[in-house]
Amino acid sequence: MIEPVVLDASVVVKLVLHEEYSERASQLRDDCTAERRPMVGPPHIKVEAANAVLKRLHPRKSELVIGIDEAETALQDLAELPIREAPLSDYRGLYAEALYLAEALYEWALEGPARGTGRRARPTMYDGFYVVLARRLGTELWTDDRWLIRGLLTLPDFASYVRWIGDYPDGDPYLVPARGVDEPGSYGVGQ
Repeated sequence: MIEPVVLDASVVVKLVLHEEYSERASQLRDDCTAERRPMVGPPHIKVEAANAVLKRLHPRKSELVIGIDEAETALQDLAELPIREAPLSDYRGLYAEALYLAEALYEWALEGPARGTGRRARPTMYDGFYVVLARRLGTELWTDDRWLIRGLLTLPDFASYVRWIGDYPDGDPYLVPARGVDEPGSYGVGQ
């Protein structure tokens, strides 16, 4: 049986907009196509990615800014991406497991990295669904959500499934940004 690959919206956006690590996301897509490995995600994956495209039209911070024509093209490309939506109803207990994971990440965030920094302190159920889906399928989840990766290092039952797109194709699950949650740079184990 061919093992699928789970992508999250942060990687899917890189397939339709040119931004940091888009080349690696494209290489992952091309490799999946060549190996006939299906790319999968939870049912909300394309909606979440479409929302990220919308946010690029009116960014709050120093994100990539795009025009309406580029947004329309990105959304057309998004609609055509061959990403299979895994029906969450097929996975008994997935909602409860995603809730457990989100709560554990919330506790981690309160204990350290989010306290007093103004950074994201609340994980989402979306995050939980991606990680739990990868775990249930016994495959890797590719993401550019470095905050999520750092939080998962405190949860080894989940961390081993998550890979950072910046490390593609190697994807060591234990290498995370050493300088900061949202900063590119050097990498170190569990820092």
